[in-house]
Amino acid sequence: MCVTEIDDIERNSYCFTDGNGLISKGLARKIAEQFGYLVKYEQNELYPSAYQIRMAGCKGIVIIDPESTTNQFYIKIRSSMEKFKYDEWDLDICEESRPIPTRLNNQITILLSDLGIPDSVFLNLQDKRFNNKKQPPRCKQDMLKNKIPLPMNECRYMFGCALESKLKSGQCYIRHQIVDDDGKPLKNPQFQTVVGPIIITKNPCPYAGDIMKFEAVDLPELDCLKDVVVFSTEGNRPDFNKIAGSDLDGDQYFVYWGRELQISEPIEPLEYKAQSPNINSTPITANNIVNYCLSLLCATSYGEIYNLHAIVVDQNEENHPKRTCQKLAIELTNMFSAAIDSGKTGYQIDINRIKEIQILVGHKYPDFLMKTPSYESQSILGILYRQALNFKNQNPQLFEDQDMNNSANISTKLSEKYFRFYVRIRTQLNIDLDMIHQELYSVLGNNAPSKIIIDQWSDYYKKKDVNTTKSIESSTNTSIDDINEVCSRMDNNLHITNNEIQENVNMNSDTKAFTDN
Repeated sequence: MCVTEIDDIERNSYCFTDGNGLISKGLARKIAEQFGYLVKYEQNELYPSAYQIRMAGCKGIVIIDPESTTNQFYIKIRSSMEKFKYDEWDLDICEESRPIPTRLNNQITILLSDLGIPDSVFLNLQDKRFNNKKQPPRCKQDMLKNKIPLPMNECRYMFGCALESKLKSGQCYIRHQIVDDDGKPLKNPQFQTVVGPIIITKNPCPYAGDIMKFEAVDLPELDCLKDVVVFSTEGNRPDFNKIAGSDLDGDQYFVYWGRELQISEPIEPLEYKAQSPNINSTPITANNIVNYCLSLLCATSYGEIYNLHAIVVDQNEENHPKRTCQKLAIELTNMFSAAIDSGKTGYQIDINRIKEIQILVGHKYPDFLMKTPSYESQSILGILYRQALNFKNQNPQLFEDQDMNNSANISTKLSEKYFRFYVRIRTQLNIDLDMIHQELYSVLGNNAPSKIIIDQWSDYYKKKDVNTTKSIESSTNTSIDDINEVCSRMDNNLHITNNEIQENVNMNSDTKAFTDN
C-alpha cells in the first residue's frame, strides 16, 4: 500500500476538498474483501465507494479515484485530513458507504415547513407510517420525536465528497443502489443515477438556509462512485460548506430526490464562523484533561441551546413568515454551531446571554419537546407530536417490550460513546487511563453513584475488544438515571459523538484495522 499526499483545492480562503482524499480501486476492493463488504454477482463485483478512515493522525473520507485501476493499491491524503502528527501507519476503517435509510426529524420538518411544504404532506407521511402493517412503529421515543421514515429509493443518508470533475457549482452527482420494499439491496445489485432537482441538508440544521437545493446530473466518468453525494469543486464557496457549515471528513448528508418535499425557493445560507481554538502555551497534561472535563459537567450544553432555539422558533414572537429566520433564532443558531465544536476549540458559551434569553421567552416548553412545564404547540411539530401520542395510547401492544429493554440499550450506547472518547484520548495524547481515572475519582469526593460509574467505565475500557460490542453491566447501586446525570453534559459538550443529534445512530460499528498482508 502506497500513501502519498496531494494538494487540497483551495480558493477564497475556503477548502473545497476539506477532509476528502482518494483511494485506488484495488485497495478499496481489498479492504472490502477483508471485511466482508465485497458482493459478487453475475460478471460483476460491488464494493464501497468511500471509507471513513483514521491513519497516522489523519481523519476523513477517502473515495475511489475514478482514474485508478484494480491493480493499483494506494491512498492519497490531503493536508486538510491531517489533525496531528503521529507516526503510525495502520489504516483504521471507521465506516463504509452503503445504502443508509433516512427519516424526518423535528429540525428538518420545521425547516421544510418554513420553506413552504404544507402541513398536509407531513401528516400524510406520518399516517402512512401508522398504517404500515408490515413494519409498524416499534420505538415510541422515535415516534414521539416525529422521526418519520422516508422511502429509501427517494432519500438516503450519504457521505459527502468532492474531487476534480465537470460538476458546476450547484450541481452534484448521485448514483444509488436500488433496494427492495424492506430496504434491503437486491440479490443482483442495480443502480440508478439521479437526474433533476434534489434537496440536501445535514443534522443538526437549525436554520432554513441549511437546506440547499441542487441539480443532480449524470456524469458517466463518475459512475464508480455509488451511495455517496459528489459535490462540485467550482464556485466562490464550497457547496457543502453552505449546508450547516459542514465539511467532508465524515459528515453524512440527508439527500432527497423524491417529489413531495421539494422546495421552490431556498434561503441564503449563513456563514458559520469557525471559532479559533485556544492554544496552550505548555504541553497538555492529564490534569488539564480532567479539569476541562469536570468544568463541562457544570457548563451549558448545546442540548440546552437546542431546546432554547426550539422554544424561540415555536413561539415566533417576531411573527416572521419563516420561523427559523427570526433574529433571536439566528443568534442561537450561531451559538449552537460554535458550541458543537467547543470540544475542539475550547469555546465557552455565554451563560449570561443564555439566561437573558431564557427570561425573555419564559420557562415553558412546546409539548413536542416532552419536557415540563409545557404548552400546546400550534406548529406542525406540535400537531405531529399529538397525533403520535394518540397513536401510542391507542396501540399500547406495539410498545410493551420497550421499557424492559431500555436500560440495557442506554448502557450499551453510553459505553460505546465513552469507549470511543477514551480511544481518541489515548491515541492523540498517549495518556494512561489510570491517571485520568484516579484524578476523576478523587475530585468526585463522596458521590457514590458517580464513583461507581467511573469504576465501570475504567474496567470496561481496559477489557474492551475493538472487534466486539459489549455493554457495562449495571450495578445494583447504580441506576440509569445516575448514568445519564453524570454523562449527559460531558457527552454533549465533548462532542464525542453527535449521532443522536445527527440521526446517524450506529453504535455497533467499531473501528476496524485493515491489515495489508
